[in-house]
Amino acid sequence: MIFRYGLLCVPVFFLAYIEVAIALPDLGDFFENDSIGRIGISPDGHRYYSVKETDSNFIVKVHNIGDGTQRVVFDFKQLFDSAKSTLASVFWVDSRYIGVNFVEDGNAIADLENTKYRYQMYFVDIDNIPQSKSDLYTIRTSGRVINSLPNEAGKFLYSKRGIVSRVYKIDVEKLHKLEVKLDKSQRIDGGQFHISNITAKIDGFSYRWFYAEDEVVGCLILNRDKEFVLMKTPDNGVTWSKLKVLKEAPKDESKNKKKKKKNKEKEEKSDKDAERLFPIGYAGKDGEYYVVVENDNQPDALYRYSFNDEGKELIYQHSVADIFRVITSYKENKLLGVGIAYKGEPKYVYFDSAYGDIVNSIKSRGYPGYLALVGSDLSGNIRIAYNFSSSNPGKYLLYDQSKKTVKKLADIKPSLANKISSELFVGQVDNDGLSIEYFLTIPKAAKNGGVPLIVIPHGGPVGIMDHRLYDPLTQYLASREYAVLQVNYRGSAGYGREFIEAGKKQWGSGMLSDINTALLEVSTRPDINMEKVCVVGGSYGGYAALTLPLQYPGIYRCAASFAGVTDVQLHVSQLDATKESIEWLIDYIGDPEVDAEKLRKLSPVYGANNYKLPIFIAHGEEDEVVDIEHFYRMIYALKQANIPFESHVIEGLGHGFENKEQAVELYSRLTKFLAQHLN
Repeated sequence: MIFRYGLLCVPVFFLAYIEVAIALPDLGDFFENDSIGRIGISPDGHRYYSVKETDSNFIVKVHNIGDGTQRVVFDFKQLFDSAKSTLASVFWVDSRYIGVNFVEDGNAIADLENTKYRYQMYFVDIDNIPQSKSDLYTIRTSGRVINSLPNEAGKFLYSKRGIVSRVYKIDVEKLHKLEVKLDKSQRIDGGQFHISNITAKIDGFSYRWFYAEDEVVGCLILNRDKEFVLMKTPDNGVTWSKLKVLKEAPKDESKNKKKKKKNKEKEEKSDKDAERLFPIGYAGKDGEYYVVVENDNQPDALYRYSFNDEGKELIYQHSVADIFRVITSYKENKLLGVGIAYKGEPKYVYFDSAYGDIVNSIKSRGYPGYLALVGSDLSGNIRIAYNFSSSNPGKYLLYDQSKKTVKKLADIKPSLANKISSELFVGQVDNDGLSIEYFLTIPKAAKNGGVPLIVIPHGGPVGIMDHRLYDPLTQYLASREYAVLQVNYRGSAGYGREFIEAGKKQWGSGMLSDINTALLEVSTRPDINMEKVCVVGGSYGGYAALTLPLQYPGIYRCAASFAGVTDVQLHVSQLDATKESIEWLIDYIGDPEVDAEKLRKLSPVYGANNYKLPIFIAHGEEDEVVDIEHFYRMIYALKQANIPFESHVIEGLGHGFENKEQAVELYSRLTKFLAQHLN
């Protein structure tokens, strides 16, 4: 069970009479890993850490808010030689110690507990910066940090999970340094995993502990009967009682198969109607929790549940949009607001007026777009905010509530600061009784007579959406004076379940009709040159890019597909797909046997003779989502039809980019292709 709730165009100034030329940002700048990916404020509000991540390294710096000085306190590449590690988290233990947790590939023989991944936890004393890895404190007992204790210097709560799960209070300074070899008189981790340090204990595999202040009040466990159960404790984890079974144990698979088959449809319907409860915070009273309730037939709802008497109070539910974030106070017992994904943008609803006032105060000081508070000191006076929009990849801000001042801490992509110059237009069109929303990005320096237009259908296609936030490819193309059209066609997320269901079996029909209708809507704009239109997409978007010119000939000058489906029947006939995936493919696309002829007609590979334009087609060699066989079949069909095309196989690439170099390799070739056929 995974809890998915909670935590996660600046104008160019010109001097009078002086023409200022600003160099275009490089292609790689748009796809660079965030230069500053994470920031966290210290409990005392005097410092913050920043994390710079690249494909091969991550560096943690500590910044002094008062005088602006900064120091590197953790440089992974300098300290370690492992190339197979990924940063998992960084956090303040207190205002002196920082915890750094990363994941590295496990060893299937040596690491029998976890044959795939191994977590490593290190602690940095920022008053004594480590010069080598021997200066780092480390915890060798497997488990995870579940709660910091910022009011107790150097201490935190650590959960060791198993058939019986325990929480220990750990002191950083009693841990051993990384390369210390223990003799027989020394105990691992300073002997702190001892009964005297246990603060809570429960029979079952713990998934989440719930706290009020620093005392445990509840725990979500998987018990010996394989039930997911919310447990409560009145005495800080000494005694426990069952509060609510959230998920029953799986049924015995050995029971009568004939009876099981007969009841299958009834069970599936029951599963769709069933509520799934996700406790996200203790509500301040015995047995009461804030709970997000999921149901396949309704939008997510946030309730205050009283499990003692099964009472519940609805706090928030949008008419169509699901909840992606629940905002709670530091100790989780005060509800502040929720975030929803609606019509391609994040929207926040605040239940605490003071919290909402802070957000509005920051925005009013020259930070338009979207803004989320992502951290604060213990007092709540010093806060870190994250500001972002379609033309703003993101920036971190520091807000002093007592002084009502805001200052920028960092741009997450400093190489793009003040260099993105585009405008986003949002529009809607009606098609087949559906309201279809589209996003049109226009370069601010649009030429007279209009700029070329790139249509980019999103992938998925069902349950995915284009958004009003920063998109690297869109902004890169806009910087090269292309307009970009993105359409949330039927089946896209963010518009309700009925809109998603409207995408069933509409791969080569209704979805493409929605895109074409939006294209016709923007075609009359004077800043668009409809003589120069190309369609570009990946995955389903690649399929759409290859199919739109066949269904709507004469509109496009070129088409480009990456990792695109070219044979729909082949796609729904995946031999290695799970049972659930096969059922979804049949339900949303079609049955490879019953609908064979229809699927063939929807497949661009069988319509290659009808192309009247050049094709760009590329595929990752390691793609496990859309088999590279789709690429080779399309290449063969284009050759047989004598259609001009450009093809590329990218070594080591799966269904999406894993690093900047892969994106640059593909899009540098695409750039040349577009320039050749549109400029």
